[in-house]
Amino acid sequence: MKIEIKDSLIAKVGADQAKEYSECASKPIDCGDLLYKFRIDSVPCDEVETYLWEKQEIKANDSLADYVTAGEYASMLNDIILYQGEPVDATDFRSTFDEWFCVELEELMVEYGIDLDAPVDVDTMARMAENEKQAEQED
Repeated sequence: MKIEIKDSLIAKVGADQAKEYSECASKPIDCGDLLYKFRIDSVPCDEVETYLWEKQEIKANDSLADYVTAGEYASMLNDIILYQGEPVDATDFRSTFDEWFCVELEELMVEYGIDLDAPVDVDTMARMAENEKQAEQED
């Protein structure tokens, strides 16, 4: 069984975590800082796994890596290389996934007109997640 990580899931997890990080921050953080914190804290992989476990789309003892096909993983690596212009360590799934997730989330945020240098706007990110969910349902 394979799992496809769609924009709606990226937007949902990103918005949920943005809310948590914003509530815990002692001062407003900007979107760029948020994406950096996601990467260093390994938030995306952990939270996507948790979300998929709760939805029973993956088994509780399994890793997200067990559900990503080699082709999808190669595509993730390619997306990162195209975005960053430098190679990544293909042997570290969690780090690669976190980096890829943040690249995809950043692209979604830019697409929705979110200023990456501005403080995190949790409401705008929640609307982005809702719009992506509705767009997916219409497809």
